[in-house]
Amino acid sequence: MGMVLILGILIFSILRAYFPSLRATILLEGLFVGGVSSIFPQLALAYCIPIFEGSLAKKSLWTLPGLLVGILGWEFSSTLILLFIIGWFLGRVFRVAKEERDYYKEETDFERRGRYEAEGLNRDLLFLQEEVLRMAELAERNRIAQQLHDDVGHELTGAVLGLQAFESMLEDRELEPHQQEIFDKVKERVNTGATVLRQTVHNMKPYVPLGVDDLRGIAEDFRDLPIEFKAFGNTEQVPVHHWVLLRTAFKEGLTNIVRHAQATKVKAQLDITPNILRFSLENDGVGGENNRIGTKAPVLEEGIGLKSLRQRTKSYGGNFSATVMNGDDLFRLVIVLPLDEGGAS
Repeated sequence: MGMVLILGILIFSILRAYFPSLRATILLEGLFVGGVSSIFPQLALAYCIPIFEGSLAKKSLWTLPGLLVGILGWEFSSTLILLFIIGWFLGRVFRVAKEERDYYKEETDFERRGRYEAEGLNRDLLFLQEEVLRMAELAERNRIAQQLHDDVGHELTGAVLGLQAFESMLEDRELEPHQQEIFDKVKERVNTGATVLRQTVHNMKPYVPLGVDDLRGIAEDFRDLPIEFKAFGNTEQVPVHHWVLLRTAFKEGLTNIVRHAQATKVKAQLDITPNILRFSLENDGVGGENNRIGTKAPVLEEGIGLKSLRQRTKSYGGNFSATVMNGDDLFRLVIVLPLDEGGAS
């Protein structure tokens, strides 16, 4: 009969291992061991196992029915009672140890996730810094090229036209050979300077669009869905680093739309006032239980991309919001950034 008891305890142990949420196994095990030990009182000591398991699972009361069944055939002694108490105490000790282990494991996992997120944010910030420097360089090249074209280029063009007019005035006069040679050299040098300047301006102009043209290009190049993009206000007063943030936010938002929504329409709008700019990105199709950025409950689980955008926006003194509009089946991302009245830096 001892083998039957051991086999039954083993079966219940396997059930608890594979079905940890099935707490009823403690009750059934207690009834089984209590029933067997009531028939064979010499096996009463085995009831320490259900008592231990019940204490470990914080279900000690569930062992009472089996204990009542076992009492019918047991011959109690101080040793048996002491062993039952020891079994309960050991179960409690193991439970506390398990809770401590789970607590520290959760703390470790939390710290690890925080460290990974911090490393990701650092990488994003380094990338942002490089992107800002690149965009600043392109913007400066664009400014210098435009200034050369508008100022020096116009002056050289005026000089060329003036020489051509002066040459027509000299057609009726006979110049000395050395005078004609000097005039031809001046004319040639001015024409050469104008040609070189045009080539220099062309080479200095960035091949990538900047500012609002960059955002408009992202919208036009997005092939998965048509995007309605609108921009209002004076874009020249927006600093370069703001454009970098908006570009990143636009691309991150579109990536989330493709991954997590069944969108049919996407709207993006940029509003610029003398003091602030507001960028919004909105899409439908966020409903569904398996949707990460749009659930039936208006609760948004932000991934590391949105968290990074929130951190960047905050570093510029702005506000960031990503909201599921539950009633309208919409997801809306909004970034508001302050602007200096003096214009772009």
